[in-house]
Amino acid sequence: MFYFVCKLGICLKRARYCSVLLVFLWLPAAWAAESVVDEADTTKDTNALSGKGATLSVLGIGWHPGFCETRPNLAECRGKATAGAAARQFTLRGLWKLRQSYCGVTEALKERDKKRKWLDMPELVLDDDLKLALAQAMPGTVSGLDRHEWIKHGTCSGEVAAGYYTRALKLLAAVNESEVQALFVAHRGKS
Repeated sequence: MFYFVCKLGICLKRARYCSVLLVFLWLPAAWAAESVVDEADTTKDTNALSGKGATLSVLGIGWHPGFCETRPNLAECRGKATAGAAARQFTLRGLWKLRQSYCGVTEALKERDKKRKWLDMPELVLDDDLKLALAQAMPGTVSGLDRHEWIKHGTCSGEVAAGYYTRALKLLAAVNESEVQALFVAHRGKS
C-alpha cells in the first residue's frame, strides 16, 4: 500500500512552475519481494500507516516543463521540455529511503557525485529495454541523473541497479495512471 502525502495545493496553484513533487511512501517490509502493492488487498500490511515493519521512502517525481522553465540550460531541457511524454506526465527524479545515502560507496565516488560530475561516474548495468524506459521516464539521464540517483540512493536499496529502477518505474507508472496526474494535466500551463 502506498499513500500520497504532499502539498498538491501549492503545486496546483503554481502548476506551471512546479518542478518537483515528493510522494512519501510507507512501504511494507515485504515490499522488496513485491511489485506495486495492490491497494485493494488490505491483508498485506495493516501496520503501513503506523510505520511498524515498514520503510519510509520518498518517490521524487517532477513535472518536466516546470522543471525546465527554471533550468533552461540543462541538456535535458533544451527544446524537449514541452514535447513528448515528459510534457504530459510526471518524470522520475528518484526513489529514496529516508536518512540513508551512499551505502558502500567509496569516498572518491561520493566526491565526484557531490561535484555533479555524474557522467564521469560508472555507467549503470541495465538491459537495453530498461535503459530506454528509464531515459523516457527520467529525462535527466542525459546529464547522468540516473548515475547520481543510483550512487546516492539506489545503493541503499539492497537491490542491483536494474531492480531499483524497475521498482521506481513501476511506482512512477502508478502515479501517472492516477487522478493526481490527470489533475496536473488539467491545470498544465495555468498559474
